[in-house]
Amino acid sequence: MPVWLRNLTHKFLADDYAKENQRYQEIYSKANKGRKMANSTSTTNIDIANPNQSVISALKNNQRI
Repeated sequence: MPVWLRNLTHKFLADDYAKENQRYQEIYSKANKGRKMANSTSTTNIDIANPNQSVISALKNNQRI
């Protein structure tokens, strides 16, 4: 496969993925506009080298931190 054809194919694929992502973001933002994310989960960063035991026990008991 020639290099120019590979680059062209990659450009077409990248453009298609970018358009799909933009459409998804527009639909997602319209669907969630004005809504509060009451049931959303939040991520908690835990330091593996020095974990905070209160945070770990709260996560085990499904409590909010």
